[in-house]
Amino acid sequence: MIQNAANSGVGRAVIAIAKKLGLRTVNLVRRPELIEELTAAGADVVVLDDENANEQIKLRTERAKILLGLNSVGGESATRVASALGAGGKMVTFGAMSRQPLKLPTGLLIFKDIQALGFWMTRWYEKATEAERGAMFAELFELAKTGAFKTPIDHVYPVTEIQEAITRALQGSRGGKILIGKA
Repeated sequence: MIQNAANSGVGRAVIAIAKKLGLRTVNLVRRPELIEELTAAGADVVVLDDENANEQIKLRTERAKILLGLNSVGGESATRVASALGAGGKMVTFGAMSRQPLKLPTGLLIFKDIQALGFWMTRWYEKATEAERGAMFAELFELAKTGAFKTPIDHVYPVTEIQEAITRALQGSRGGKILIGKA
């Protein structure tokens, strides 16, 4: 499977869940310093999300047929995810961090039979039965108990420094989450 924004909290959780399921992951990131970090966290292949990404993916996966793509970015990044999919692959979009429209070349839909799907957790939760929700949470809680979900912390600010915390949270290239609590 392939995903963009692989260093996000969701992206890191996807890596952990994929490992548990025996799936190999291809992970797109925007900054080179994240490659080693995500590899150490269990990512199989980590590639910069740039114009060379698809060639790197082919090279690093030995042209493996990728059938699932997770898109939380949109724009050109989503196009790269979709382009990396093999025939009959599915791309699931659940976010639009770039605030750019989804761009899918018509050829991917026609000649590779790629399917583009949307996912909204709220809708799934409303439609799922109590048993389905319970089963999902049970699996996630078991995985969480093993310590599989790790979220890097950039900085912990005391509540008296809330403005500094907000300023830092709005900056790009952070090394993790911004927390409010005892520093």
